[in-house]
Amino acid sequence: VYGFNLKLIVADFSGGSGEDAYIGRITRNFFNDRMTIGSSYLRKNITVAVDEFDIENEHEDYNQVSAGDFRIKILKDIELFAEYAESLTKLDTLEYKNPSGSPDAYKVELRNIKLGNFKTGIYTFNLSYRDIGENYTNWLGRSDNDQVGYNINSYYLVPGLAVTFTFNYDYYRQHNEVEAIYKPDLVINEKEYLYYEIYVEFIKGFKSKIYFR
Repeated sequence: VYGFNLKLIVADFSGGSGEDAYIGRITRNFFNDRMTIGSSYLRKNITVAVDEFDIENEHEDYNQVSAGDFRIKILKDIELFAEYAESLTKLDTLEYKNPSGSPDAYKVELRNIKLGNFKTGIYTFNLSYRDIGENYTNWLGRSDNDQVGYNINSYYLVPGLAVTFTFNYDYYRQHNEVEAIYKPDLVINEKEYLYYEIYVEFIKGFKSKIYFR
């Protein structure tokens, strides 16, 4: 309607003791699809009973995420994508996790950065940076939290051959809880992830893939 696209999902988890979920997303394209603006809302409710025979003392816990995002083509096929989200979680009327922790998360990406041509081969890069707060939680999606990191996804198309080389790299810092002598303590861990892949297509439909992680 008027260029807007709206999606709504309502889900009832019948076997989950009163769990239900609501998802909404609205988007709109501008300038001949050179820009897209969107907004999302997710909520999951859980009915919790202190005692399975004491229905009157049931209470409802929930998690909700509100988010906004945009995508814009800046040069040729290069796209800039950014998303910001904020979560709110209620667990048994108590503050969730660290009260001073951030419930926000954001991510920025540069997509389709291309080097080369059809003679030399084309190398494509996708770069991203993310900052996910300590208290950010999403019960209806990925629940990564308390981390700062960046990612490189790249692949090279060999000219004249059906061969693709892929290289991915991911790095992030994250707090992890460890058992100390008298009480749990938090330490900062740094983690790196490397992925290499060669994908080849042969005649008569044969294909092969070799990867190292």
